[in-house]
Amino acid sequence: MSEAQIEEMFSSIATKYDLLNDILSLGLHRRWKNLAAQEAGLSRGDRALDLCTGTGDVALALASRVGPEGQVVAVDLSSPMIEYARKKSSDQEFKSIINFRIGNACDLEFCDDFFDAVTIAFGARNVRNLERLFGEAFRVLKPRGRMVCLEFS
Repeated sequence: MSEAQIEEMFSSIATKYDLLNDILSLGLHRRWKNLAAQEAGLSRGDRALDLCTGTGDVALALASRVGPEGQVVAVDLSSPMIEYARKKSSDQEFKSIINFRIGNACDLEFCDDFFDAVTIAFGARNVRNLERLFGEAFRVLKPRGRMVCLEFS
């Protein structure tokens, strides 16, 4: 599928995405996402990037780890997904920690060596160029930072 088709597909299911994941994983996706955030190895004050953030579950879990001193940037191609993620986080104490952005995981606008951790959960399978995806992820990741990829397989 083209990038535009992927964006259109996820935009059309944004409000149903969490329910679909609940059904497909029998609810286990929530635990897996929390484990992925834990594996990122973040500390208070760290910076994290969540690629293909979808409805923001991993971004919220990362925010709980970096605390108010830290920062989480959550990127997704789909504007409706980002809007839904913002709504989900609006009543969370982590709202000010997370910066939700529309963007392309294969063309990141961040400086080299900027993030302490980069995560992607259930998004890599929808990216056409994995070499470019991971190249960008590792470019913005600090030396000794952690890259965490969670996928169904």
